[in-house]
Amino acid sequence: MQHFRQNIERLIKYAFWRTAQNNITSIKHDIQKLNMLIPPLKVKRCLKV
Repeated sequence: MQHFRQNIERLIKYAFWRTAQNNITSIKHDIQKLNMLIPPLKVKRCLKV
């Protein structure tokens, strides 16, 4: 029974890790889209504030 629980915990951790990785990549893509839309100077000014 304990072995079964360990497998489930491992699956949950893996699922959380996968979603975190996916979120990071999607955030990077969003930032790249914003950089294309907004001139670099405006982006730098927003980041400084």
